Amino acid sequence: MAFPNALMVEQPDSPIVREDGAYLRVTRRYKVSGRFTRTQLQQNEYIPTYGYVDPETGAEYRSYDYSSEVGYPLLEVEFEARLPIDSEYDEHIYTFERSIESHPSFLMKWRYELYSDDVTLAVPAWWNTATDKSDTEESTSWAWSKTGTPSGFDWLMKEAIKPGVTSYLEKSATVTKRKVYTDANDAFVAWGSASGSLLTPAVTPGGLSRDQQNWLIRDVRTTEDRKSWAMTVEFLYSLGDGWDTDIYSNSAITADDP
Repeated sequence: MAFPNALMVEQPDSPIVREDGAYLRVTRRYKVSGRFTRTQLQQNEYIPTYGYVDPETGAEYRSYDYSSEVGYPLLEVEFEARLPIDSEYDEHIYTFERSIESHPSFLMKWRYELYSDDVTLAVPAWWNTATDKSDTEESTSWAWSKTGTPSGFDWLMKEAIKPGVTSYLEKSATVTKRKVYTDANDAFVAWGSASGSLLTPAVTPGGLSRDQQNWLIRDVRTTEDRKSWAMTVEFLYSLGDGWDTDIYSNSAITADDP
């Protein structure tokens, strides 16, 4: 005999088919004759083996419930299938600390004091606009310092205007995509080698740049789920000019599949 065996009578209200979130759930109800243990139910093929697929719905066997009431023993067999739902996207916009020297508008006067070897000298105009130490590299009269008086430059000419500011908060974001592939097709396989490459997610809820250079595929995870593949992809955002294209290249995936 094979499931369902010839002694099982499927009931008029069977099967019960319902969609429950991302799953198709199927219940088949059978009248059986006799009182059985779990072992007897398996040996006589009243319940299917794991991996059995319901031929009508394509759902896979998950569990059973057996009520051995006298005169009308009832067996319920549960099946599940993953539904091929559309992709879901979550966006997380956040901030992280960076050194104040890396701020795009950084000026030396924010953090550095200006020293001279001659107190009578006039403070040069570049004190107000300098973004690095290039103005003092060849100078014997001027020196920048944020660690106190440098050797040979005894006169503090200008104090730092933001002495306690050592860092600032920069905005970044992640977009997380979740999608189910019902078979290992070409689109699914391509994601396996996509980590570390540049690709814009199909959905960016927060109005962030759609420039591909701003989005890096940081992480790809896959989990087998009811004979399907549940995939999670994390896209990491980089503000401004985005990721360095000398280091990171565009993904072989030409467009994110929503």
